[in-house]
Amino acid sequence: MELWIRSQDKMKLVKVDYTEYNYSRTTNINSANIDYHKIITFYGDNCITLGTYKTKERALEVLDEIQSLIETNFECCYNKKVDAYFDCNDVYEMPEE
Repeated sequence: MELWIRSQDKMKLVKVDYTEYNYSRTTNINSANIDYHKIITFYGDNCITLGTYKTKERALEVLDEIQSLIETNFECCYNKKVDAYFDCNDVYEMPEE
C-alpha cells in the first residue's frame, strides 16, 4: 500500500514511507517559550513537516488516524480469491488544529 499525505498547509503532497511525532521548543523575542508538536516525514535527507499542533495529545491523535487508515487499507487490499495483496493508494489530508 502506498500512502500519500497532503500537508496541513496544502502546499505539499508527499508519498510517505515513515512518519513520526516530533517535539521542539523555541524562544521568541519576548523570551516566551513556544512548543511545536509536529508530524514529520523524511524525503532523502530532508525533514518535511506535515502538520503542527498545539499539544502532544492532538499530534498523537493525528498519528493514530494515519495508522488506522493504513490498517484499514491493508485489509482492503487483500483479495481472498487469489490469496494476494494488491497495491492500494490513498491520500490522507492533515487536519487543522
